[in-house]
Amino acid sequence: MQASTRLDEGLLGTSGMSVVGLIDARAPHRANIKHTLGTLYDVSAFGDSNEALSWIRKAQPALVILDEDVKPMSCQSTLEAILRIPEDKRPILVCTSAEPDSKFLPLARQRGAAATLPKPFTR
Repeated sequence: MQASTRLDEGLLGTSGMSVVGLIDARAPHRANIKHTLGTLYDVSAFGDSNEALSWIRKAQPALVILDEDVKPMSCQSTLEAILRIPEDKRPILVCTSAEPDSKFLPLARQRGAAATLPKPFTR
């Protein structure tokens, strides 16, 4: 199944929109992405990777955007925790980084992220 189809058919939030999770340590970035995607998706944003993982297991979002800058778990540990979720319950994963020469983005792609995006990106 195509990632876009999975997102379109993903679990719906109370708003009737697909549920998306965002994990990023930077509050301004979380607010910007939540604002941008909020008209199309039901977005829940987290600055704490542990809180996000707990939410992902309960909410089963259609998509998770994982930034390289996460705490308290590292981005790689958070990525691996998401990848351990059974495939039929695992969200589509998009990874981001503000570092142009990030080692995380190629690793994320190799491990199964649907897409990677270097920052900054705009609408």
